[in-house]
Amino acid sequence: MTPQWNDSEMAIDANNADVLSALESEALDHVRRLMSDSATLETLEAAELWERSSPARAEAMSLARRLWSGLGPVGRDILERDRELFASERQRSAQYRASRRALLGGAAAAGAVIAGYAAIRPPFDLWPSISELRADYRTETGEQRQVALGDGLTAALNTRTSIAMHPAGDEQDRVELVTGEAVISATSESRRVHVLRVGDGRIDFQDASVNVRFDGHAACAITCLRGSVRVARRGAVAELQYDRLVAYSDGGLSPTRPADANVATAWRQGLLIFHQAPLSQVIAEINRYRRGRIVLLNAPLGRRTVNARFGIDGVDDILLLAQREFGAVVRSLPGGVVVLT
Repeated sequence: MTPQWNDSEMAIDANNADVLSALESEALDHVRRLMSDSATLETLEAAELWERSSPARAEAMSLARRLWSGLGPVGRDILERDRELFASERQRSAQYRASRRALLGGAAAAGAVIAGYAAIRPPFDLWPSISELRADYRTETGEQRQVALGDGLTAALNTRTSIAMHPAGDEQDRVELVTGEAVISATSESRRVHVLRVGDGRIDFQDASVNVRFDGHAACAITCLRGSVRVARRGAVAELQYDRLVAYSDGGLSPTRPADANVATAWRQGLLIFHQAPLSQVIAEINRYRRGRIVLLNAPLGRRTVNARFGIDGVDDILLLAQREFGAVVRSLPGGVVVLT
């Protein structure tokens, strides 16, 4: 579907800029050193040792090789000039490695913890986590489904979403959104107060409907679509009425603010709507709906704003938009990876 411009639409919440992660950036540094004129046998051995140390690093190195090969000389020059993309990621990576060494105190323990961590929180969402695999209801990339949870409670699951049911043993249902996005609705036929667990927060509602989005770690956004709901997290409480939004993350619970229910639930009509959204956020959102990954390697390009709507069945139209409107260079690599520079 060709993008349709609409300046009146509000921006939907999106993930952080979809640039390379700390691990991917580190892998790309290894490839860069290997391909430089100063590469030595020690350079090769260090790269191989790093790559073999965990499945996550092996996957990151595979992506780095494809990026380096697919970018070509011009793209590599752009990458070298755009070092700001990786500065913050390297810092976070260094902090992680330091804290990990302090915690583990040994290489053997490190290997075991890395493997366990990867199972709990997979790098780059390459495979479902243990919690997702144990969920009662799941959707794959690009899939949506409607499920009945019982006692007048229903859920519409968006792409890459997992929901688990936990019997409470009292008069309240306990539903957990493990990760992803869903519209949870309770009808007036049910007299229960339903409880939806999302991370370390909870949503209480009765005869109401909410759109909830959770990244599986800390960030959550709740939009009230009907009735009223109560959101509680770490002692903070917010009361939401129709067309109001509240969010929480590591920084705490936000104040409530106006929402746009039509935009928040546009995915149910097969649409993604963006208004004044940075291209980096648009790409992060679109990556939830496509297999493979669009990788942005140009920070100034990522800050360009987008006003558009895309059909979920045609999310790669963002590539055409980036080419025509912003002059982006698009390179397709194996495995559904697309590089924007």
